[in-house]
Amino acid sequence: ASSGVLDLEDLSERVSVSCSATQSDCYAVIIGLVKEISSALEQGNIVRLGHLGSFQISVQSTASATPEEVDKSKIKRSSIVFRPGKKLKLMLKQLVFKKIIKT
Repeated sequence: ASSGVLDLEDLSERVSVSCSATQSDCYAVIIGLVKEISSALEQGNIVRLGHLGSFQISVQSTASATPEEVDKSKIKRSSIVFRPGKKLKLMLKQLVFKKIIKT
């Protein structure tokens, strides 16, 4: 396998080949999916996408001795955590790596 890049346009084209939707429809669905995932995460929800996996927000903060001390300034960083679904985990287990020597 190559170490190339599959962008949104290429992905939407590939998906359209394997279903009855057009490339434009697939592109629109992917853009809509990103928007809805973002909105759900902002609301504090975990987003589960079946075989693909799940997304959730992770927050790291400094400890507070009392609940009254907890506020926005204690947050060190936030990030989006992706946990792959079963099919992606299986794909990882089945990967075969080859050593490539550059000439």
